[in-house]
Amino acid sequence: MTYEDVHAGDHVHGHDGAVWGVAEIDHAPPLRVVLVRPGHRVQGWPPAGTPVTIVHREADTGAEALAWQALADAGLAPQLLGERFAG
Repeated sequence: MTYEDVHAGDHVHGHDGAVWGVAEIDHAPPLRVVLVRPGHRVQGWPPAGTPVTIVHREADTGAEALAWQALADAGLAPQLLGERFAG
């Protein structure tokens, strides 16, 4: 997996080896990710293709996937710009 596969609400292994929650992700170039854990909040711009380990998926992206497919089936080209986790 790479950061392009990450969704807001996922938990990933950070560079420090700790588990971090993905609070925000902006997919429009440049890719921007906000990671959080108790007492810490960091923002970064990982280069395209940066590998990451997703430890846990908390966000339910099922409805998003259905909407995306409906738009694609209608001949449109949806583009995901960003996500914020509200949980």
